[in-house]
Amino acid sequence: MRIKRISLENFGSHQKTDITFADGINAIIGNNGAGKTTILEAIAYALYHRASRQQDELIRIGAPYMRVALEFEVDGRSYIVTRERGRDGEVSAELHEIIEGGKKLIQRDQSKVSSQIEAILGFSRDVFLQGIYVRQGEIQELLESQPSKRKEIIARLLGIDMLERLWEELREVIDRLDSEIRAMDREIAAMGDVDKERLEVERKIEELKGKLSELDSQKYILQSKIEELRKLVDEIEEKRRKFIELKSKLTEIERKIEQNIRKKRELESELIRIDESLSKLPEIEKIASKFDKISRLRDLAVKLSDLRRNIETANEKLDELRALEKEISDIEGRKEILVRIKEEIEEKRSKKQELTKMDMKLAGLKEKESDLLRRIDEIRVLSSLELNSLREIAEEVPEDPEDALQFCSQFSENLKKHLEEIDQNMKNLNNEIAALRERINSYSVYLGELSTNPERCPLCGSKLTMEVIEELRGNLQRSLNEMEARIPEIEERLASLNEERKLTVERIGRVDDASKKLRENLRELSSINDSLRKIEEDIRDLSEKIAELGDHLRDLDELELEYRKLISDIERVEKLKEKAEGLRSLLIGVDLDKMRQEISSLEGEIASLTKELNVVNIEEEYQRSKKAFIEFERLKGLLRERERISSILNELSEEISLDSEKVRELSEMIASLGFDEAALSEARSELNEAEERMREIIKTRGELEGVMGELKKKISELETKSEKLRKLRERKEKYENFRLKVLKIREIFSRDRGIQASLRERAKPIIERELNEIFSSFGFDYDSIELDENFTPILRRGGKAYSFDILSGGERISLALALRLAIARYLVSTKIECFILDEPTIHLDDERIESLLEALSSLQIPQIIVVTHSPRFRDIASRSILVSKVNGISNIEMLEEVMVSD
Repeated sequence: MRIKRISLENFGSHQKTDITFADGINAIIGNNGAGKTTILEAIAYALYHRASRQQDELIRIGAPYMRVALEFEVDGRSYIVTRERGRDGEVSAELHEIIEGGKKLIQRDQSKVSSQIEAILGFSRDVFLQGIYVRQGEIQELLESQPSKRKEIIARLLGIDMLERLWEELREVIDRLDSEIRAMDREIAAMGDVDKERLEVERKIEELKGKLSELDSQKYILQSKIEELRKLVDEIEEKRRKFIELKSKLTEIERKIEQNIRKKRELESELIRIDESLSKLPEIEKIASKFDKISRLRDLAVKLSDLRRNIETANEKLDELRALEKEISDIEGRKEILVRIKEEIEEKRSKKQELTKMDMKLAGLKEKESDLLRRIDEIRVLSSLELNSLREIAEEVPEDPEDALQFCSQFSENLKKHLEEIDQNMKNLNNEIAALRERINSYSVYLGELSTNPERCPLCGSKLTMEVIEELRGNLQRSLNEMEARIPEIEERLASLNEERKLTVERIGRVDDASKKLRENLRELSSINDSLRKIEEDIRDLSEKIAELGDHLRDLDELELEYRKLISDIERVEKLKEKAEGLRSLLIGVDLDKMRQEISSLEGEIASLTKELNVVNIEEEYQRSKKAFIEFERLKGLLRERERISSILNELSEEISLDSEKVRELSEMIASLGFDEAALSEARSELNEAEERMREIIKTRGELEGVMGELKKKISELETKSEKLRKLRERKEKYENFRLKVLKIREIFSRDRGIQASLRERAKPIIERELNEIFSSFGFDYDSIELDENFTPILRRGGKAYSFDILSGGERISLALALRLAIARYLVSTKIECFILDEPTIHLDDERIESLLEALSSLQIPQIIVVTHSPRFRDIASRSILVSKVNGISNIEMLEEVMVSD
């Protein structure tokens, strides 16, 4: 396979990128974070629809979708695969073959396209990543690691590290089985002799059945006796009920007779009291007969008093009217003085308005000055708050705002560096997740091969029994589950880093916001100080003018006071006139002579009545006759009450006679009933004893039935326990048989005698042959290279063996590259036409970089794609692709091809 061209749209940091690859070395060069590795990631995604990060993360920030198109060549035939994904999760994929005159659709749908590409290439994604794609630091790690570590690296590249993990994991399975078997032994021992315990419980149940039968017989006999006693008690209680009913009626009638006798005595007493009051009636009637004439005399005396008081009031109103008319005349003579004072006041008020405007202007200036001073305080408080807020994330913030501005700038830079470190850590964790997902995919492939070809080992192809295959499938699945469980742990760490990243971004935002606000506050303070100086000058000038006007207006208040007094007097004239007019209205129609004549007539009539009635004091005689009149009316009411009481007394006498006859009849009925309280008490006592014995029998029977239920429940539990014991023994036997099978399977995966050793032995001679062929092409003076059991290279020259430690730094890099390429050839099993390296120069010094460049130039591979930050690759590259990032977008610059000399 050769990569011819790739097009990226909104993929990672690439907005619109088109790259054409040439034969020979294609160097993708740029700084860290420029978007170089994203190009390799896009190649892998286009071929296999999987990447080292979540697919939604592949879409460029702010873009609605991403698209990748890759053109590649296999065995002289060219193909184009196109994959697209939207943020809504919608995906599409198409694979075309380029033919003469256009292109032909081969397949569409993500999974079908991936399967078709795998069939065309002849190797899977795992082989692509482990063989053709060389990760960062992998070349140097091959030789500089310890032998055991090198063995692990080779095992990972060959895909047999999984077998080592399975061998270790099976040890844990055996330990868990042993623990389960021991636990089952303890549980079986704890159950005891279940059959013996069951026989004892059944014996107790038979004993209880005999006791229950005896209690049922006693209960039947006692029930008959209770029914007879209840019938006897009911008969006696019925007599008792009638006795109580008759006795209650008798008591009620006797109580009624007593009440009527008591009421009759009370009424007779009341009748005597009324007769005593009525004896005074003739004397009271004589006094009451004078009440009408004395009332007339009293009314005439009141009318005479009112007439005399009205004459006195009329004389007082005439005097008041004469005084008002004199005061009105005096006030109207002062109107000329009012006109002169008014003119002087108007002139001074005009000046005062001017002064008021100046005062308002001065107040406005002072208010503005106060606002500005208050704003200065507010700005200082705001600045202090900003500084205090900053001290929550940085205690050493200076007090002075200008010094704090410089501190913020430096602190923000430090936070941004920390943010870059967090991003790098998150990238590393994402890479780890990608590696785990690659392993998960490998395990999934092995499980799939076990399903399609269940008689062969998916790694070595050896024939296995179905039991071994099933156990292998189970262990593969458990390892797969554990790796899938590991991913959430890393994602949790990623989430933690993401929270830290958010916190750091928030802090950067807070620092930058604080810097902006502090800078704005300082600018505003400068502007306010300039405004304050201008306002202070205006206040001084205006204060001087106000003082001059104030002297001129000093006597204005006295003039206004005098003016208001004159106005008040003039306004009062109208009210005085109204009052005088009112008095005149009141006096209209008042005839004093007529009033005097009426008084003389009243005095004559009063004298005549006084002589007739022989009254000395009118009021005393009025009250005495009034009291007699009221008493006379009351006594007339007592006459009516006497008649009512006499009627009631007659009715009570008749009712008492009737009730006495009823008492005699009820007494006779009670005597004939024959009720005996002692007989009722004796019958009740005997019934209570019988019922108490019945309750004891029922209680005893209930307790025995409860015991019977517990014993039956115990029988059921023992049956369940017996069944559980049987299943437990069967389960233990299965566990023991399964343990033996797992031991056999673990032996198959043994690193020394099992499949691992077989796969390493099969791979080593092939890799060794490819290594010698590649290394000899570099022109070094050695006869051959052998690989020991840990795949450590041993150099041979002139019949002697040498450690690779004798090689120079550059020779070691060439040897490591040859070994990595030999492993790739073994995995691909066909001629490698494309070799991809991601940052192969990382951790290499200049000498080793030069050696790597020479080795790559000597490789007989049609196409090599290298991602690097080293500009030295431009010297050997057939095509250089320079990658840079501007405003978060990756840009590409394609350099012209150069001819590399032999």
